[in-house]
Parts: sequence; C-alpha cells; structure tokens
Amino acid sequence: MKKVIGLSLLLLLLAACSADNNGSAEEVKVDATTQEDEETEVENTANESEEQKELAIIKEHIDVDAYEMKIEEDNPHTRVMFFIDENDEKVYKTVLVKDTNRLKIIHLGEEGLLFNDTIPS
Repeated sequence: MKKVIGLSLLLLLLAACSADNNGSAEEVKVDATTQEDEETEVENTANESEEQKELAIIKEHIDVDAYEMKIEEDNPHTRVMFFIDENDEKVYKTVLVKDTNRLKIIHLGEEGLLFNDTIPS
C-alpha cells in the first residue's frame, strides 16, 4: 500500500513539474487516483475471500452464534479473535497468520487446540 501511495505521489510530482498550462497535470492526477482505487478494490476483494474461508473453518469448530466475536488484533501479518460468552469470559481464541494462511483455533478451557492447519488458497 505504501508503494502505491509513493508511486502515486511521484507521478503527481512529475506531472506537476512537467505540465504546461493546458491542464495536463490534472489528467495525470485523475489517472493515478483511478489506478490506486482499482488496486485497493482488488486487495479488498482478496481480503474478503480470505475472511470467508477463515470464518467457514471457524464455524466448523465453534458455534459462532453462541458467542460474541471480538477482534483483538488485525494487522498485515496476523489476526487474533476471541469468542466471548454471555458472562464476558473468553472461551475460544483464533489466530490467523496471514503470511502462511495458518489458522489456529484454541479452546481456552480443557479442550485446548482444536485446529492447526493452513487454509487452502
């Protein structure tokens, strides 16, 4: 994402420096923004697909309707979620390592590790 923004800013800077007064800098600015929007849309679609696969596997092991889901951490490398019961106690923890697509589902009580495998792409 930083590369896309940096590239867009570089294109805008070059266009502004080389533009004559007929408005061609404006055209380049719109084109750079459109390209950035398209790349963001592709990233969002990929993320939604990954999240659907992750949730499908979680639903196989946890009755997600019986718990409140809280996302504790969600960054480019990992996503950690807790499933909390009606007494506000954490019952399940899921960890997705995004770099390797490894999902772990952990029961925080006696059952322990319920799932530890990669999610197919």
